[in-house]
Amino acid sequence: MAVVLLVALSALTLTTFNVKILVVENGFIERIPVRDGDEVTLSFIHSAELSPWVEIYEVKGDSLVLKRALTQSTGWGLPSVEGNFSFVEFNGQKWMAFEIKRKFRILRISALPSNNYTLSVDGKVIKLGNEARVRIEDVSLANYLAEVLTWKSRS
Repeated sequence: MAVVLLVALSALTLTTFNVKILVVENGFIERIPVRDGDEVTLSFIHSAELSPWVEIYEVKGDSLVLKRALTQSTGWGLPSVEGNFSFVEFNGQKWMAFEIKRKFRILRISALPSNNYTLSVDGKVIKLGNEARVRIEDVSLANYLAEVLTWKSRS
């Protein structure tokens, strides 16, 4: 009886609890476990100004919320009219920071190789190509564990 109860509780746990996954579709699919509140950083070279640009997103539910945009210049296509402007230090450099609160279900990135897009989360850096989609997905703990075991068996 105890074994049946343990199996039933395990099955219930595996199917009831979800894991948030950052899904990066970039010619291949990269899946990274994340939690609410985790930061996802998108860095690139701005196409008009040819200056470095950093966008900092927060994982919130099934979305990515753009919290802050950092730039080292001003000009076409840059948020010069956003409120909450300040100067901050990021990775040892001084940046202009714009506090922005915009929610995205999917980030669609279409770029040239010269834009040098990279996505960073929890120390992992992914170089993005010309076309990429980034989104948050909730999967059951059972499906997540099955994926992890499948990945490990392929390596």
